[in-house]
Amino acid sequence: MTDPAPSPPPAPPPGASPWQQVRHWFDVAQGWPAAERSAQVQRWLPEGTLRQEVLALLAADAAATAAP
Repeated sequence: MTDPAPSPPPAPPPGASPWQQVRHWFDVAQGWPAAERSAQVQRWLPEGTLRQEVLALLAADAAATAAP
């Protein structure tokens, strides 16, 4: 038997500004295992600026965390 498809993460609040949406999805992605974050963002967010901004923040956060 296969596992059921995972449910989508919570959506940002209605009327959220673009910045609030980016912050929401960045926070959601922080809850995913580091190795899965990029793939999950690509899975749940449509292509476009929002996805690009979230992926850029995740990359910057990973680089800052890995820096000595």
